[in-house]
Amino acid sequence: MTMPIDFHRAAFALILALAPAPLLLAHGDEDHGAAKPAQPAVAGLRIASATTERFEVVIKFPAVPLGKPASAHLFLSDAETNVPIAGAKVTFEVPDQGIKIIASPDKESGIYSFELIAKQAGSFDGMVGIEPSGEGDPDVLPISGLELGPIAIAPNHHLQRWIGAGVLLLMAALAALAAIYARIRRRRISFPDAAISPE
Repeated sequence: MTMPIDFHRAAFALILALAPAPLLLAHGDEDHGAAKPAQPAVAGLRIASATTERFEVVIKFPAVPLGKPASAHLFLSDAETNVPIAGAKVTFEVPDQGIKIIASPDKESGIYSFELIAKQAGSFDGMVGIEPSGEGDPDVLPISGLELGPIAIAPNHHLQRWIGAGVLLLMAALAALAAIYARIRRRRISFPDAAISPE
């Protein structure tokens, strides 16, 4: 006497055997981060710098979506001694973006803060104007290649290939199971479990 075949268990076992590893990890090992669709990054730090004979500036700000403020910090120091310079009037300009900002000095010496709002994404040229307190002439530091706007994340082509292969394997598995099930049904009809013999 043959044991009856549990079609649902057989189907589930075959799908697990044929499914590629990344698809299983997305539920078994909780590796959900790798399967999420790519989106523009709002994390990450942009850095720009410029130096003249008198001053050195370093600007740091996060990459944020267009139209949203980014908290930028400007570090001003002496070009020869690297001593922070406090009490200066510092302006930041990006003419192509229509940006002209007066930075506010922080509590820490030599650090100035301002909010940067990018209207267009891309690489732009800017400038930093410095008016030192006390004696000393103003100076302008040009900054080239200033990257504004969000950071674009390239799509994960390797993951896409795995998902495509997994879909094809699942379709093949379902087709094979349908054929097996149809064959089992035909055999049950042709050979009933209990044969009736004449008395």
